This record gives sequence, C-alpha cells and structure tokens, in this order.
Amino acid sequence: LQDREGELLEIEKSLRAGPQRSSAVRYRILSRKGDDPERAIRFLEGARKDHPRSATHRVELALAYLDRIPDRDLGSVRKGLLSSEALKLLDEVAAIHSSSWGLNYAIGLIHLNWFTKQKHLPHALRAFEKCLELQKGQEQGSPQYALAYQALGDAYLKDRESPGAFPRGRKLWKEGQELFPEDRGLAERMGLTAMMVNRYVDDLRSWT
Repeated sequence: LQDREGELLEIEKSLRAGPQRSSAVRYRILSRKGDDPERAIRFLEGARKDHPRSATHRVELALAYLDRIPDRDLGSVRKGLLSSEALKLLDEVAAIHSSSWGLNYAIGLIHLNWFTKQKHLPHALRAFEKCLELQKGQEQGSPQYALAYQALGDAYLKDRESPGAFPRGRKLWKEGQELFPEDRGLAERMGLTAMMVNRYVDDLRSWT
C-alpha cells in the first residue's frame, strides 16, 4: 500500500508537469486498486485545467470516467452522467484526430453500452463502421482489430427492432473470424444460437 501511494504521488507530480500517456494509464490502474475510487477523476480533472489543450489529458480523463461505471454502488443517473462526460471529451479529440482507430472504438463502446431506449445504437454503428474502414488492409498481424468485428456485430444484435438483426450481426462475426481465426471472442459468438445471442449481448454490452 505504501509503495502504491508513493508511486501515485510521484506520477501526480510528473503529470502536473505535462501530459504523458503511459504515466496516466499507470495512474488510473493504480487508482483503481486503492480505496478512493474518485481519485483519478479528481486529479485528471485538475490536470486538464492546467493543460487545457492536451488531447492526452482529455482522453485519460474520459477513461477515468469509464473506469467508474462498472461500480455496482453507482446508480444509473450517475453512470449516465459519467458516460456523457466521457463522450464529450472523446468527441472533442476525435474532431481533430478523426482517423484514430482507438478513439472511434472507445466512442462506439460508450454508445453501445447505453440503454437501447436512449437511441445511442446508430452512433455506435457509425463508430465501429469507421473502425473497419480505418483498419482495412492493415488487419494482418493486428489482433486488436478483431474487437471492431465483435462490437459491430453486437451493435446490430442489440438493436432488435431492426429487421434481420441476427443474420447481419452473425455475418460480421463470421467475416471477422475469417480474418482472425484465433480470436476467442468471435469463436464464442459463432457458437451461439439465435435463442442465446440476445442474453449474451445484453449481459456483455451494458454499464455493468
């Protein structure tokens, strides 16, 4: 515990001097293991004020908001506010760095995890389709790109009012599996029946 606290203080000192992505990531990881779940949010909000033009601080603050959302002690209103704040920050950065695969993927995930009735799914679909566009021709040797096929298929299936949701989602998973045959997530999805898939997506793509 003393080592963790000491490292957190050292990273805080370093981040006050300027944005450093690797240090910010380490800071969020250590903060999650501590007794103060809001520490990373408070600190990164302050760091963003000190460096208002930093894309790194915006992204890391957005991720700190997302780190809090799975907490079962938080109500849906608080989770909705955290999601909205994270989206606002990421959208600001994506407006400048529109070709960032990671930004588009993160934005898509936030929209995908919202309640269906809030009508976020069209935004999720656009973000994941952008990911597929950006990764096209570069997928060999990049297993992380399988995540976009997983998520886009999930987004189609979460929108049950859309006709043909199951075949469309399954088609995306199959296309992804052909490119990434070792990906466990896609293999797991391809083993689901139409009866199983709705529960699977609902359990996976939510604030919990």
